[in-house]
Amino acid sequence: MTKAESEGTETAEGRPAKRRRVLACDTCRRLKNRCEYDPAIGKCTRCRRLRLECSLRPSSSDLPEASVIEPSGNLAGIEDKLNEHGALLSDIRDIVSRIHTQTRSPQQLRADRPTSPSITSVDGENGHDEEQASGGNAAADRNTTSAPVNLIRNRFSALSGAARLTRNSKDVVEMGFLSERQALHLQELFFERVGPWIGISNWSAISEARDVRRISPLLFAAICLQGGRLDATFCNSAQHDQLYEHVRTLTGRELLISPLPLESVCALLIVAVWSTSPKEKAEFIDSWLLSGYAVQQAKLSINFTALLKNLNEGRSDHVDQRRLRLWNMICLCHLQFAVGTGRPSVIAPEYLEHCPAILNTIEASLYDGITVAAVTLFAIVQDLLKHNSLTEEHSRKHLKSWTSKWGHLLDANDHRVCVLQMAIDFCHLVLDRRCLDHFNNASSPTADRTITSPNETLNSPSGSSRADRSSIHSHSMRERYFLLCKEHALQLLHTFKSLPMRTSEELPEFLHLCVVYAMIVLAELYKEQPHDQTVPAIIRETLAYGQQAVSGTTISFEFTKAALGDFLGSTDLQAQQQLLHQNHIEAAPPHEIWDLPQLEDIFSGAFTDNYRWYG
Repeated sequence: MTKAESEGTETAEGRPAKRRRVLACDTCRRLKNRCEYDPAIGKCTRCRRLRLECSLRPSSSDLPEASVIEPSGNLAGIEDKLNEHGALLSDIRDIVSRIHTQTRSPQQLRADRPTSPSITSVDGENGHDEEQASGGNAAADRNTTSAPVNLIRNRFSALSGAARLTRNSKDVVEMGFLSERQALHLQELFFERVGPWIGISNWSAISEARDVRRISPLLFAAICLQGGRLDATFCNSAQHDQLYEHVRTLTGRELLISPLPLESVCALLIVAVWSTSPKEKAEFIDSWLLSGYAVQQAKLSINFTALLKNLNEGRSDHVDQRRLRLWNMICLCHLQFAVGTGRPSVIAPEYLEHCPAILNTIEASLYDGITVAAVTLFAIVQDLLKHNSLTEEHSRKHLKSWTSKWGHLLDANDHRVCVLQMAIDFCHLVLDRRCLDHFNNASSPTADRTITSPNETLNSPSGSSRADRSSIHSHSMRERYFLLCKEHALQLLHTFKSLPMRTSEELPEFLHLCVVYAMIVLAELYKEQPHDQTVPAIIRETLAYGQQAVSGTTISFEFTKAALGDFLGSTDLQAQQQLLHQNHIEAAPPHEIWDLPQLEDIFSGAFTDNYRWYG
């Protein structure tokens, strides 16, 4: 550019040439985008397009040109209204940003990063929204576009399984399983009560297509089936059983197709999150397996490279937000059951790093923040459980860091925040139970013999004293973990019982299983404190509330009642024997009771294979 051009000399048409400002506005500088100032409107072109407040102001040389095109009359009023709405959207975005992001500096956030790779990737991403927005982290699928299989698949897309899926597909109404009126009623129940728990309140939150029923009959059938859980006349009826078997058949068929459209991936998520089988069947779907398959299908269907590029350039729309929201819910479901079953996660850390990207969108909601916080929590706990030796200091350090970043969400005025409250107590309970089992094994006679041999004790004068101190320390730590397990289990049951029945009926199945696990842990701890009659009383209250408050398809509390039948009966027997003892009447000692299911059995579905439900 010549000196005359830089000074803004006139062009051949006699008008001043458009010149580029040396300084960029705050928004473009933060995102490292090119900032082009338009003197005609007094803003840069990006802030004008996004209706944002631009930090640049017109200079004195720009005023004559701006005054020439200044709108008047009705146009001026429209421009004022647009400016007001732009300022309002900017304020809303600032409020959402303050709620869901941390105000600490990047240096502080990097100092708080855990040392584990998977935790570091998730935790670091949550604390560096600006770095992500500026393109500091590349998309996880950046190298898959040119892969040989993808090139061949794109060339012959007409022969793909998804193309065959849309041909000759009939929905449940066309097949006669439901009437049009029934289907409309059941899908309205889903969108009103069940769908918001996974960010779905209408059809537009799932797909842009006009006829979603034709694109994914499985999605339409799964939505109707979930809505049927909350309809007393439909639930557990013969029609319910037919619809359930139809959904199972469609699910099995689509598991052989790749890649699936996002509508079908959403259907897999719905089937994995809630229990839908009639009580007569009492079937648990392995949600870890199904959600893991949904994760792999979502990787094939979501182009993270293009999505993050749109987000970084400020061009993301509601379609990108819908894909991010679906991805976050699939990751949360899979990580929850990975922790519950003790199985590994199929989500690579670099893919988990994309979950917080939803918080950078202008339409991010409170529940998006809750979902991202829960994803981060379960990723941390899953990585902690990989360590052979888990100490209190090790786990508390990472959980304390998580609480300092996301704890403010617990104060939100939203009934769905119970997802986060119950998840925190469950994760603490799992970690403390792991530590308690470690000390129980260490205090066994075999473990004691391996620590100190008799010869070492005789040859060393201080050997017995060291062994005594070690034994006292182990005993005190074991008592501490015993109390912590009891505390978190009771807190989890208290949170569940304090929920309104309507909310308990809508809860994802994973949270019901968390309550079941807490009751079983309390029953095990009761063995060591059999005179504490508050534990059986609380378990009975929770079972009674759970059987009343959950939906008609949730059978986890009935199975728990059957599994704890001997335990609850024995506690009554012990209370009677204690009363007889107080009156100096001899009674037979109570017999050994209950073989309770383990954590992985509860969340994998093996629980229902070992215990039958008695209605």
